[in-house]
Amino acid sequence: MKRTSPALFSVALAALLVCGLHAQKRSLTHADYDGWRHVQNQHLSNDGAFLAYALFPQEGDGLLIVRNLQTGKEFRESIGQLPPPPPPNFAAPEDEPPQPRGITVAFTRDSKTLVFSTFPAKADVDQAKKDKKKPADGPKNGLRIMNLTSGDVVRVERVKNFQVPSAGDGFLAYLHESEVAAKDGEAKAEKPEKKKEYGGDLVIRNLTSGDDRTFHDVLEFAFAKDAGTLVYAVSSKSEESNGVYSVTPGGYAPPKTLVSGRGKFSKLAWDESQDELGFYGGAETKLYLWRRDSAAAAVLVSGATPGFPTGSILSDKSNITFSKDGQHVFFGCAPKTTADKPDATPQEDRVSVDLWSWIDD
Repeated sequence: MKRTSPALFSVALAALLVCGLHAQKRSLTHADYDGWRHVQNQHLSNDGAFLAYALFPQEGDGLLIVRNLQTGKEFRESIGQLPPPPPPNFAAPEDEPPQPRGITVAFTRDSKTLVFSTFPAKADVDQAKKDKKKPADGPKNGLRIMNLTSGDVVRVERVKNFQVPSAGDGFLAYLHESEVAAKDGEAKAEKPEKKKEYGGDLVIRNLTSGDDRTFHDVLEFAFAKDAGTLVYAVSSKSEESNGVYSVTPGGYAPPKTLVSGRGKFSKLAWDESQDELGFYGGAETKLYLWRRDSAAAAVLVSGATPGFPTGSILSDKSNITFSKDGQHVFFGCAPKTTADKPDATPQEDRVSVDLWSWIDD
């Protein structure tokens, strides 16, 4: 009997393996890409017992997964389709590209509740496109409140943003999208004047009892870290109601008026110790300061303040920040602009041109 040499056997075996691998290999398709998923927004609870993260496919609705690291048990909740990233600024190609969008995830300090935002579901987005709805009328982001003991979820729709106090327990505040702003904006679309932004409903939820307290026409809000005070700015169609108010979560006393009157009030900012709050406001923008133990806010800086730059105004487009020790506050100002005079040139003498540059399509 003729024996096969070991070297020849090894070569034959290698050839068979290579042929087998080539037979199994295939090209990737778009269906394969659609199956890929990526992780975002990883968060660990304060007690280290829970890990939460978002899992998004290339196309379709994502999941928020919460894993109990001690037992291995998982809770899952659909969080809608990840929207495309904002378009780059072609007018300034040297700028950093815009950051991709993501949901907001927050554990309460006591690690009993998880709160997270959601995007509209893919089916709802596709249907809105078919119906040719405007963005103001299309599906909106939502909010989910998950009990980490039972896995029960409270679902809230049309939520703009939310806050969970970082050093206090038992409360959550969230702001609904304003329906008045969209309707009012459509009604005034024919006018060239600047569209006013109106507030929506602010809800303070007691996470222990499940009770809610609602405040109307709220533009923005700021929770103190200890959850003892919540401050909110009102932007109403009745401008006399505009202003900044404070309320104690868990109580039912009427809100305290820090300042009220015509104009827009915005950019609420606590200092490091949470004892002082700065904000812009008024018909002519001023910088206000409120001390938490005071009855009302006081004007800190205005255009008439000694040393304020001549020919400038306070800019409510700039954020307000405090120094670490709370002894200094930083704010923005901008050159004062004058209203453009109407063009008196006869219509037949006006020149109309189209300007193009190398960055245009």
